[in-house]
Amino acid sequence: MQRKFPIFTVVALLTSSGLIDAAELPVGETRLSGTLFLDSTWLRKKNSGIPDNSDANVDLKRFFFNIDHRFSEVWSAQITTDIQWMRHDYPDPWLRHAYIQGNFSKAFTMRLGAAPTPWRSYVNKWSGYRYVERDLTARARIGGGSDWGGHVSGSFDTAGHIHYAAAVMTGASYQKLRVGDIPDVSVRISWEPNENSAISLGSYRGRFAQDYGIRQALHTAQSWNLMAAWANEHWRIGGQYFYARNLYRILQPDSDRSYGWSVWTSMQLTPVVAVLARHDKLKPSTWLDPYQQDRYSHIGLEWKINSSLRMAAIWKHGSIRNINQQRQTIDEAGVWARIHF
Repeated sequence: MQRKFPIFTVVALLTSSGLIDAAELPVGETRLSGTLFLDSTWLRKKNSGIPDNSDANVDLKRFFFNIDHRFSEVWSAQITTDIQWMRHDYPDPWLRHAYIQGNFSKAFTMRLGAAPTPWRSYVNKWSGYRYVERDLTARARIGGGSDWGGHVSGSFDTAGHIHYAAAVMTGASYQKLRVGDIPDVSVRISWEPNENSAISLGSYRGRFAQDYGIRQALHTAQSWNLMAAWANEHWRIGGQYFYARNLYRILQPDSDRSYGWSVWTSMQLTPVVAVLARHDKLKPSTWLDPYQQDRYSHIGLEWKINSSLRMAAIWKHGSIRNINQQRQTIDEAGVWARIHF
């Protein structure tokens, strides 16, 4: 509990600084900004036949510090550091983004380096509460949120708005600088008939750079994703689904498949207060371990304190069942916060 006071002192200092304008940079200028995800929670784990294990602590889930620079009308660059400070662990720093971007037209933008992958950032934009919990595909470990490689994206004003994104990348994510025998490929295409709704399809194929050195890959993982969402100033409603083959069997001989789905909703009760809820179901192994199951839910209230600070009082519940039908339940309650400066 000794870490609580320094962290909330930092929060107070950052929120007093206000929100930096995120408008497009003029040529030749540099912008510094940052985002923190914090929580102060009580956590209890209960396993079949084992005494309960409970803990109360404060975590710095994420500390993103961004450096953006615009070289010309076309070329710009971004560097983002990512620091994690989880309970009972030492700080864990990473270089999350480090890319140069060429914005050639609305239909074609190119990024070279460690950049956001096509699927997760798009889903998080529509679900709206990444600081409370990562999305379903992150929990299922389908690739990373950022990866080293070549990334392209764009949009077309045809029958609404068609958006696309694709990446050829290492598959090891930004946390591991290694490559396998083949690159991983991720693609997404989205249709937004209006500013309040979206339908998106995605796919991922690769080996997550597990076949490096003398390690021989026996399978290539594949996944297919679907998201439908609707949002306006009062409501968010949406869901996503994935089906995958051999996500966790790259180096193992037997094939397997997995699937999962997630639904979410939130309602803005006042300009400051919102209520939110979400439920996930994940089946990590439907062929080799059909009894294995992972469920997750949360419900809570959010307060938008000002343009820099969002806070949410949340209760989370998780349940994991293995092949022996042993069950672990996880309950967590507390306050989550997002600070942007």
